[in-house]
Amino acid sequence: MKKLIFVFVCLSLVIPCQAETTRVVLQTNFGDIAIELFPADSPITVANFLEYVNSDFYDELIFHRVIEGFMIQGGGFDVDLYYQTPGDPIINESNNGLSNLRGTIAMARTAEPNSATSQFFINHVDNNNLDYNSPNDVGYCVFGQVTSGMNVVDAIAQVPTGDATSPNMGLMHDVPLSPVIIYNVVKTITVDDDGPSDFNSIQEAIDDPNTLDGDTIEVHPGIYYEHINFHGKAITVTCLDPNDENTVRTTIIDAGGADHVVRFQNGEDNSSALKGFTVRNGEKGIYCSQADPVIYGCIIKDNADDGVWGYLATPSITHCQINANLGSGIYDCDGVISNCIVTGNSEKGIAQCGGEVSNCTIGWNKSDGFYLDDVSASATLSGCIVVNNDGYGVKLLSGDVILLYNDIWGNSNSSYNVAIPSDANDIHSNPCFAIDGYWNGGDWVEGDYHLKSEIGRWYPYFCGSDLNDDGTVDLLDFSEFAGWWMATGDNIPADLNGDCIVDILDLGIFADNFLSPEFTGIWVQDDVTSPCIDAADPCVPTGDEPYPNGNIVNQGAYGTTAEASKSPSGQTGYCTQDIAGDLNEDCKIDFNDFAIMASSWLEGEFAEPNFAEEWVARYNGPGDDSDRAYAIVIDNADNVYVTGYSVGNVGGDDYSTIKYDPTDGNELWVVRYDGPLGSTDHAQAVAVDSSGNVYVTGNSAGAGTYFDYATVKYDPNGSELWVARYNGPDNQSDTAMAIAVDSSGGVYVTGCSKNADKIYDYVTIKYDAANGNELWVARYNGPGNGHDIAKAVAIDSFGGVYVTGYSKGSGTGDDYATIKYDPANGNELWVARYNGPGNGSDKAYAIAIDGSGNIYVTGSSANSSDDYATIKYNADGNELWVARYDGPGNGADYAHAIAIDNSNNVYVTGYCQAVGGDDDYATIKYDPNGNELWASAYNGPGEDSDQAYAVIADSFGNVYVTGSSKGIGGNYDYATIKYDADDGNEIDAARYNGPGDGSDNACAMAIDSASDIYVTGYGIGSGTGSDYTTIKYSPFASGCAYEVIGDINGDCKVDFKDLVVMTEHWLECNLDPPETCWD
Repeated sequence: MKKLIFVFVCLSLVIPCQAETTRVVLQTNFGDIAIELFPADSPITVANFLEYVNSDFYDELIFHRVIEGFMIQGGGFDVDLYYQTPGDPIINESNNGLSNLRGTIAMARTAEPNSATSQFFINHVDNNNLDYNSPNDVGYCVFGQVTSGMNVVDAIAQVPTGDATSPNMGLMHDVPLSPVIIYNVVKTITVDDDGPSDFNSIQEAIDDPNTLDGDTIEVHPGIYYEHINFHGKAITVTCLDPNDENTVRTTIIDAGGADHVVRFQNGEDNSSALKGFTVRNGEKGIYCSQADPVIYGCIIKDNADDGVWGYLATPSITHCQINANLGSGIYDCDGVISNCIVTGNSEKGIAQCGGEVSNCTIGWNKSDGFYLDDVSASATLSGCIVVNNDGYGVKLLSGDVILLYNDIWGNSNSSYNVAIPSDANDIHSNPCFAIDGYWNGGDWVEGDYHLKSEIGRWYPYFCGSDLNDDGTVDLLDFSEFAGWWMATGDNIPADLNGDCIVDILDLGIFADNFLSPEFTGIWVQDDVTSPCIDAADPCVPTGDEPYPNGNIVNQGAYGTTAEASKSPSGQTGYCTQDIAGDLNEDCKIDFNDFAIMASSWLEGEFAEPNFAEEWVARYNGPGDDSDRAYAIVIDNADNVYVTGYSVGNVGGDDYSTIKYDPTDGNELWVVRYDGPLGSTDHAQAVAVDSSGNVYVTGNSAGAGTYFDYATVKYDPNGSELWVARYNGPDNQSDTAMAIAVDSSGGVYVTGCSKNADKIYDYVTIKYDAANGNELWVARYNGPGNGHDIAKAVAIDSFGGVYVTGYSKGSGTGDDYATIKYDPANGNELWVARYNGPGNGSDKAYAIAIDGSGNIYVTGSSANSSDDYATIKYNADGNELWVARYDGPGNGADYAHAIAIDNSNNVYVTGYCQAVGGDDDYATIKYDPNGNELWASAYNGPGEDSDQAYAVIADSFGNVYVTGSSKGIGGNYDYATIKYDADDGNEIDAARYNGPGDGSDNACAMAIDSASDIYVTGYGIGSGTGSDYTTIKYSPFASGCAYEVIGDINGDCKVDFKDLVVMTEHWLECNLDPPETCWD
């Protein structure tokens, strides 16, 4: 059956006109996807698509539907899943003979054949079932083909997906869990002087009204006898490959001796770029007046004046060769100039440039190498080689120049015209180029400025083999080569290996390259090493320099590039970060580490205690009476926040929220909230956002409104920012039970609120985090029209809101009731109810969501007695499984908490009736399919009631449970248990009996980024009533009896858990550079 590629549209039929552009590039956060369009086959569809491209419609939209082995679809929704209103639909051109093969692009549509608008899809595999078959089975119109970037398509197709809710379109399927963003779509316009293309002239392509900002003009090799002007357009004009020098040398803009070759004079900035051309035979090569373009990879030569000239201009000039111009190489350009070769110009090399000049080779110019006479200018010359210029190396008349790690040597008037600063770090040595450039009478003969090295120098054959400089080694070059046969001396063009004689060795090099384009190069070794290797600024990253590079960049034009000469000093790799399992600390995981582990196999033991108490923080409120903490949360900096209620000075209970320093438990601040009645205010829940703002909710006595929801926001310093109160429709009792915050500035509170019949309903409220404004209220009254009590709320990765609790059914008693709400407007998307086999009371208390968007709820459910009942739903609310647990005493069993680990295993805890009739902690592990893997009970030393209320799974394979457990004296103590997540075996238990030797009740637990555990609740103090009691435990503090090498996971023993960690990182290496990993 054919899968439909759906879109949402408004129907009408108006077809825009568009240019015949045939190539576009989708620039995404996964990489670029180049597409060839087929206007001859699908003219209406291509015109429609380009209309959206030209209007920037696709910018910052996403691929919103991804199905591996099918297709990836985009062009309709933004990153927040808001549907973007498109233009009019178009006629379906699917009967064009094109098939939906892998890599083709086609239009998405609804079931209506002529409904396509903006959305498109790229076929991940051959989908012939989407092709046109008949007038009754019209298929989907193919209108283009991916020409490069299918690896990007493959990567996108493999991203994890799930269900998500669009704020204006509702539930969606197969949505990437992390956005796949289309940054923009740019047209590629082709120019070829003698072949099929969009244009035959570069200037015609620039001037075309359909060439818009963001587009690329791609120029094929040839000689273009014209001079061009960007006219302010933010476009890129490039050769086919600006990084291939052969292509650059054969893609030529020749002004024919009239005017400047290229003009930037209309305020162009760095979104206007010229890349990879030979720019020759103009007045000035490139003219920049009050413009700041990008000039990259160009050869600028043989112009009647300056190579690049500027006025109030800061162009970026990088990786260019600027030589044999009758003026200066670069004049009055204040932008970045880097990795340029500026040689053989008839005036200065670089003049009046007040920006940063780095890693340039500046030589054999007929005046100064670098010249500055501008009182307002401040230039930096770093990592440059400035040699053999006819004036000074550096001439400073006014302004300022900072010299950093240059080689300034052999200049006719000396290195500088001013005193050298006492801390100058330039060198003054022959740079030992592979081949020096030279003046042959009035003609400049270019050299090869790679630095000689005994370890390795890049040898591009073009420097010798292509003797006539036409980009190809052919018979014309052989004729010139033969004319130099057996000649001796320095700087002979045909001396291809640089040994000062043209002989059979050079003929071998020439023959290897005959009839081939240049730049195939090889690495060669010299008998000397340039002093400019490893001599530039040591603070500059080495970039693409090959190994070994000494961790210091080379001077000159090839510094930081892949053609930098290698360093004979060798190179020691350094570790970028530790790897778990690197036992010998060589920054890689290999057999040496395995051997160390094997030598310690099964060694190690715990010291006492393994589960160590780091600190205890107690809080006795100003009323010196009952203070009870119910909730705890950790922020991104591991600060600890606890809330509950505390008796105030005048006797009423107040919200009391405390921030603790995680290191020592010091109280950083305490804030109290006393509601308008000055009476009972009980905080129940706390949340924190990514900025460290704190949100507290609960119930607060109102003036004439009984109890209201009261939600308070504090900044990270404890200052109250706002209070939002909610009074239900009949001034009855309203109690907030849970709170959550999303990443988009939403605060969600849920609980129960009495309606006009004095019956509780679920009430869930969304507030604006910025100001506390109420955005929506959603009430839920179950089918039994009885009490409905919401207990927990959770937010998924797409902002979906889930609430669970219990709700009166129609003849079923209380049922689990789990609801999903649309975060945008509070609309109820689905309700999932569960009535257990006993048709009695079923009460959900906790909710969790896994990384795939599945929802888990747990609580107690009637059968012959109450059992644990844990349910897994998918994001659509479909019940996937139910797992019930009846404890060994076959009595009342109550689950109160749930947690999910990184593998989507499920942990549930609470308390179950034991065989003797007392309650014990009971913790269950289920696999993702609901199969019970283990069940562990804890019976405290009092052999009496033990009730667990919180559970956490850490990333080291441990599970923690806390609650209240009767001690030998008959009072409750905190009891926090650490289990092995693999088998449920108890690793350790930490008990706490407060100073009053009374009841201590743990209510909540949290974990920080270091897997430290925090437990809070309340316990009897010494003459202070019950106090907040918050404890930090370190899971491994002083936990090992002795150190054993090979204990990777820190559990004090060397076993299969450590081996698993090592194998996860097997053959990883974090040495920089990577080449040092496996020397």
